[in-house]
Amino acid sequence: CISQHLPSVLGEMGHNTAQVGIMVSVMTAGSAVGTMAEGLVCSKLGIKKTMIGVIALYAVGYVLMSVNRSVYTALVFLAFGSGSIGTLMPIVVRTIFGGREYAAIWSVVISCSSVASFLAAPLWGMVYDFFGSYRPALIAMPVLLAGGVFCLFGAFRNIED
Repeated sequence: CISQHLPSVLGEMGHNTAQVGIMVSVMTAGSAVGTMAEGLVCSKLGIKKTMIGVIALYAVGYVLMSVNRSVYTALVFLAFGSGSIGTLMPIVVRTIFGGREYAAIWSVVISCSSVASFLAAPLWGMVYDFFGSYRPALIAMPVLLAGGVFCLFGAFRNIED
């Protein structure tokens, strides 16, 4: 969600253009590393524990950003969360729905993910326009992620990991 507005968020925090460029690079590299690491962790711990861990890191990243603390750590945590879409979401879909009709179900899930991304970017901008700061969105994200964890528990309620 934050990727499109990350340079503006970091600029609002007082970082100059060079620092913002380095920070965006850190998040991009962290996303690449996170994507690979999440697959390995998922193989060892299972999808439920991995998803909860990744969502927790993602939420902590937003909390750290909202209080303007440990920005590089926050960016790495955010990178792990944003990188999980390509790695963990297909595993979640296959675990919940099985292999039957996987392609049809996955196409709906990834389409919904795209629509959410299309809506999220302007919403971040609207929050900034309304409040004059990205902080309310940074604070709201952990709450929304907690709702996602609640939904995840519901989806996995009858599934052994």
